[in-house]
Amino acid sequence: MIEFGSDFDQSVAPPFIRHLWETRAGVLHIMVSLASLAEQEGRHGSEDLAVDELLGRFQSVTADANCTYEIIFEDYMLWQTCGKLCARWKERTGTGKYFTIFSQSPLLDKLPHLALCQQTQDGIILPNQYIHYGIFAQERVVDVITCKEPIIIKRNNVLKKHVDTRKRRFVISRPNAKSSS
Repeated sequence: MIEFGSDFDQSVAPPFIRHLWETRAGVLHIMVSLASLAEQEGRHGSEDLAVDELLGRFQSVTADANCTYEIIFEDYMLWQTCGKLCARWKERTGTGKYFTIFSQSPLLDKLPHLALCQQTQDGIILPNQYIHYGIFAQERVVDVITCKEPIIIKRNNVLKKHVDTRKRRFVISRPNAKSSS
């Protein structure tokens, strides 16, 4: 089970964000799969044995469908996603390897200026009661500021998510399921 704030995450690489969506009720859902190493192949299809030998030293990292989790933030203040190259790594203090809880961050510092519910009508800044959660994934970083702990549910073998626009509900398809599209 994944846990925010744990420095003992044994994953071989950052997780994969499979899906990220927000419901009409303002609930944020993030579907992540932990990383796993793919099986090594003897030959890599190159005509050059030296290239095959070099490629044989590496293993590709893939999303493990058997370690897929849905992270649900029911009551959040703010969320954002950005590419890894744009993330401000050194200006954050927190615990956790890929699923982090920050005690200090530029986003928490700017929150009173971004959200009116952090100030009284007289402009007095209220005590910081919000928590900054971060997910450091393969290609991007997701930041969520909330006052509630997220709900984490294991969802194995999730292949893809379809949005049924007629009924405005989310349908999660499973292996060997027939597609309605």
